[in-house]
Amino acid sequence: MAAGNRERVLRVPYALVTPEDWGGVGGYPLGQWIADQRRAYAARTLEAGRITELEKLGMVWSEQEAAWADGVAVAKEYAAAHGHFLPPTTATWEGHPIGVWAKNARAAARRARETRSSGRPAILSGRRPGQ
Repeated sequence: MAAGNRERVLRVPYALVTPEDWGGVGGYPLGQWIADQRRAYAARTLEAGRITELEKLGMVWSEQEAAWADGVAVAKEYAAAHGHFLPPTTATWEGHPIGVWAKNARAAARRARETRSSGRPAILSGRRPGQ
């Protein structure tokens, strides 16, 4: 993610439990609660007010989409600085392994093209039925 946006993102590991010395919220399974909110959001059962509150905190609704957006932002910065986007696999930019990210993105695009040309269904298209 571009450097200016990093501090407004709410990413909580699933296993995170708040420290006991946090008073009334000590020992709370925050990671599980966040996962529950993501599931409710995906199922479209999370109330609009709660969505707004969580978004004000910088809620990341999809880790996969956030990782993709981070990669694209870093790729743009790399391309702007180098005049191209052909990083070697070992390249890093702002601590992000942009070379590996680019290799994986190209491989995923190649697999998607092969799937489309073969007529097989794209099972993992990234979109759910009804979206």
